[in-house]
Amino acid sequence: MHKIHICMAVFSLWCCANIAAQEDRVYLPFDLSKGANILQPLPVIFAKYLYYPPTALQAKRGGFGVVSIVIEKDGSISNLRVLKAPDSLCAALLTSIILTHAAKWNAAEANGHPVRQNNCFMFYFHPVSATVYFIGYGSPRVNNYAELEALTPSEYYKYNATTDSKALRTPNFKPLQIPPAAKAAHLNAEVAIAYEVDQQGVLKDARALNDPGYGCAEAAMEFVSQRKYWIPKCHYDTCFTQQRIDKVVFCTDSAALIHSNSVVEESALRDYPIENTYELYRDFSSKLRTGFVQADMVVEKNGTLSAVSLESDGKDTLLMAEARKWMSKLKMPVPLFCGLPCRVHLVRYLYFHCGEGRNHWGKMLVHSPALKPPPDFERLYKPEETDQPVTYTYGSYGLQQLHRNIWKYPENALKQGIQGTVVVRVEVTTSANTYTNVISGIGGGCDEDAQQIILRTGFSWNPALVDGYRVKSYLDVPIPFWIKKE
Repeated sequence: MHKIHICMAVFSLWCCANIAAQEDRVYLPFDLSKGANILQPLPVIFAKYLYYPPTALQAKRGGFGVVSIVIEKDGSISNLRVLKAPDSLCAALLTSIILTHAAKWNAAEANGHPVRQNNCFMFYFHPVSATVYFIGYGSPRVNNYAELEALTPSEYYKYNATTDSKALRTPNFKPLQIPPAAKAAHLNAEVAIAYEVDQQGVLKDARALNDPGYGCAEAAMEFVSQRKYWIPKCHYDTCFTQQRIDKVVFCTDSAALIHSNSVVEESALRDYPIENTYELYRDFSSKLRTGFVQADMVVEKNGTLSAVSLESDGKDTLLMAEARKWMSKLKMPVPLFCGLPCRVHLVRYLYFHCGEGRNHWGKMLVHSPALKPPPDFERLYKPEETDQPVTYTYGSYGLQQLHRNIWKYPENALKQGIQGTVVVRVEVTTSANTYTNVISGIGGGCDEDAQQIILRTGFSWNPALVDGYRVKSYLDVPIPFWIKKE
């Protein structure tokens, strides 16, 4: 026991010494078990005092506002910096509100000792709705506060306040109204609503993709259309139009749905996995040829298969035998209809590739609406040969802005006065991996930099489609290099 007490005492002294040694360190919220908190909730404070500066609103200045502060050991705040704001009026407003109404906190603690902590507040100035929204606070997207502190005001644009599209608060928002006729019919159904969120964060072109009747499509449209204003999908300071599909569930008799053994068509399940995620690599028979097998099946409530029917593109008995082996072992994701397990009818293609030696593999593919067999997956398609060519996730405007990722003009090109446009061919595989090569260069290090700009976008490319299937294809992307005149 004495040894245990001695060890605990030593550990306590070590903790105290460690805290004392880091007394000036600024912690991020996720570094602490007890973070700083404020007595009056922040949403209440900002709802009361936030407003849109009239001049900024008149000029249609909108976008993110991000404010960083340090909460000191005594609960006061310091190091207030506006990392992002639509303009100086918006920055001055945020600074004033935080210094006046959110300046006193309960300090964060580490091992029972008060410590300094960083917090970032995020706002969105929506010029169309003429409203400023407080959209959250927490840790910045950095590994430690020193990275954030190292940014100079001229580099604040590097702070990425990006977020996915998110509906903003709507006054008098009404819950989903289930039509009386649907209740009387004990209807269980899902309505898919497709719509667009434009660059200004406004909902447009909402439409129902299916209609189970009883007035459900109209009720679903009315419900979704209430979310009129959004934070648009943004990447740094550039926003993009986004296509979305939301599912509205009408479940009036869950007991009947639980006990139902009826089979639902896949088209009724808007969120059932359809990607080609089921792959099998094994040493198939050397006599097996490349080909496909169409599989018609029912997925049960536990994910097992029943009523499996296979059809080959020829009379290849080995291909059919391999398909039967695979299907006997396969288990699919549990299908959900109105949030409850159901039985679903699927059609899939099993594609078997037979290469040299042991380079054999099988893959389950997404089924196309027209039930067409798969295209040639080994081939590199030209853009004009595809039904939907390779696209950049952030749209054509985002593609035009790629060159903004150049943080420094290539030194050799600058010395030689080289400028112009580098054309990079981006090959995108079925799994969205990208490979690049320069088909028209200007030298001076610009060609290499252009390729790096493309590769830094990561998996931001959507593969091309042929008959509903992903295929390998390419896109030629121009990256301009122009020397700025002083």
